[in-house]
Amino acid sequence: MLTEWFKLNEKDYIANTLTYTQCPIHYVWNNKVKQWKQRKRGFSIGRLPYAKLTSGERYYLRMSLNIVKGAKSFDELKTVEGVAYNTFKDTCIAHGLLQDDNEWQLALTEANYWALAFQLRNLFCEILMFCEITDISKLWQTCSSFLLEDYIYKIKKKKSIPNNKFQYKRN
Repeated sequence: MLTEWFKLNEKDYIANTLTYTQCPIHYVWNNKVKQWKQRKRGFSIGRLPYAKLTSGERYYLRMSLNIVKGAKSFDELKTVEGVAYNTFKDTCIAHGLLQDDNEWQLALTEANYWALAFQLRNLFCEILMFCEITDISKLWQTCSSFLLEDYIYKIKKKKSIPNNKFQYKRN
């Protein structure tokens, strides 16, 4: 599907303005002919296969596919402002995704859409153990609301507290 997206970008102006994850909004994948065809009705949200933070280049490729529009090859995916980079990690650094903890915040926020709360906490622990975090406290404050979502729900249920009366207090 990815290599066919490259081919679609070579010949279609509209596709050229989309990221890989935006492609399913305007195009549908035809599995029989292995091609993207223009969508005639409805819409779909594009999803990429999950890549663990520890999967290296696969993870950084996935990050690139979320922001690069209209790429026609892997080499073009690795190019930022006319400079070709050797790795997808270097490309993400050039895009400004790895200068601070934004990549980790983005990973947790994106996972919040599909993962359960305990899976988010496991991901948070993986980030703490295997990644370079510049400000752990800030990352926690940014993501704690959905990392603790199930605990807050259980406390409310146990104590019979109305939703609007319970607030998680940050330090």
